[in-house]
Amino acid sequence: TEIGAEAFQDCTALKTIDLPQNLTTIGKGAFVESGLTSLTLPNGVKKLGTYIFGNCIFLETMTLPDSITTIPNDLFAGCKNLKTINLSKNITRICAYSFKECDSLTEMTIPSGVTRIEGAFFQCDSLKCVNLPDTLTNLGYRAFYNCDALTAVKIPNSVTDLGNQIFYDCDALTDVTLGTKLKKLPDSIFEHCD
Repeated sequence: TEIGAEAFQDCTALKTIDLPQNLTTIGKGAFVESGLTSLTLPNGVKKLGTYIFGNCIFLETMTLPDSITTIPNDLFAGCKNLKTINLSKNITRICAYSFKECDSLTEMTIPSGVTRIEGAFFQCDSLKCVNLPDTLTNLGYRAFYNCDALTAVKIPNSVTDLGNQIFYDCDALTDVTLGTKLKKLPDSIFEHCD
């Protein structure tokens, strides 16, 4: 029912794996720098460690089951070829650096139900479009930091709290819609948006 920490770390020849349906837990860094190209996690998986798929540079497609409610820190950090991610419809929180440097992601629709996004999309160079749900209340520190291709963003009316440097150095950003419940724009929120 569990895959331990770093179980398949540096297994660069590993391209595919069939995971058992009774799997519930995947430990920290379980597939770090492996050769996986695509993966669908079984529906019973509930607990994910941090950095599980870190630097899996061959990973292109991933499906997270509806049993997942939180995307942990650094889950896909450095997955430079990740193009398609099917997120659980039950996610409520996307943690810091979850998609850091996922340079092949071009668009992302955040599921309804997500209330908090931390620095999740840090330096996603190709991210052009992101759709934020009306359930979102907190957009955290460096959420879209240095996303050079991001052209437009609509912050939903449900958002009450913004972190610093959310759109720092987003060079292509030309269209911003701010939600009605915001009381303050934080420091450096749009700094260096050339």
